[in-house]
Formats: sequence, structure tokens, C-alpha cells
Amino acid sequence: MMTVKKYYHYYYYHYYYYYYYYYYYYYYDYYYYYYYYYYYYYYYYYYYYYCYYYYYYYYYYYY
Repeated sequence: MMTVKKYYHYYYYHYYYYYYYYYYYYYYDYYYYYYYYYYYYYYYYYYYYYCYYYYYYYYYYYY
């Protein structure tokens, strides 16, 4: 369960990291970069989101 918590926090770190860049470019009003980084970290967030569930179920069923 400790390893599950580790990946859980790792996923949460990138989750807020994505939102930080989202609001950063929103407030600075650079629309081109805003949309570019928005979609980039949107994909980045979902990548670690699925990794979190993958490791969660892996350690849940095998450990």
C-alpha cells in the first residue's frame, strides 16, 4: 500500500502542475502559448492518470 500511495501522490503532483501552467498562461493572456501548453499538459495529466490506475490495480491484485 505504500507504493500505491507513492504513485498516487506522484499523479497528484502532475495534476496540479498541469493546472498551474493552465492558469499561468490564462492570466498572461498569451493565447497561442496558452492553447499549446493547455493541450500538452492535458495529455500529460491523463497519461499519469492512467498510470496511477495501472499501478494501483497492479499492486492491489498482486501485493
